Amino acid sequence: MNISEIKAQFPEAYKAISDEGGTVGFQAGYTQGKTEGLEEGKLEGAAGAVEAERARIAGIQAAAFPGQEALVATLLRDGTLLPDAVMKINAAYKVLLGEHKDAFNADGTPIIPGAKIDEDGDKDKGKKPKTFDALVTEHMESNKCSKGDAIQAVARINPEAHAAYIQAQNKGGV
Repeated sequence: MNISEIKAQFPEAYKAISDEGGTVGFQAGYTQGKTEGLEEGKLEGAAGAVEAERARIAGIQAAAFPGQEALVATLLRDGTLLPDAVMKINAAYKVLLGEHKDAFNADGTPIIPGAKIDEDGDKDKGKKPKTFDALVTEHMESNKCSKGDAIQAVARINPEAHAAYIQAQNKGGV
């Protein structure tokens, strides 16, 4: 017997068998498609997660300032999200700046040891200015540094005395 004969002689049985086969085939296809779809979704999700983690790591490292390596390592290890990490990095930097604010003058220039200003704000008020050589010698003694370092420091601190010294040297006397 072939399909045509079964269909002609037993139409109800043929329809029941066909419907049952269709249902079983549909369920098998559904199960297979669901399994394959889940696996594909897992792979896509994993790839997206890898890219997101790379972006998080790069962002945290780019936001950090020199000297914050330990903080960066902690933020990366803890899984801190990028916006929160940036806030923590900036907060740590503000604390650092607050700790060192006394190392700068009001105008933002660094305070140089040995360049003291009296209470009135005038350097050596009412006194004859010291020569450049005297200032260099004084700086060497107070800071225990070489003559070259002292010359550089005094030239930065007192450019007028340095200019006068150079002018006198070029004229042939001091």
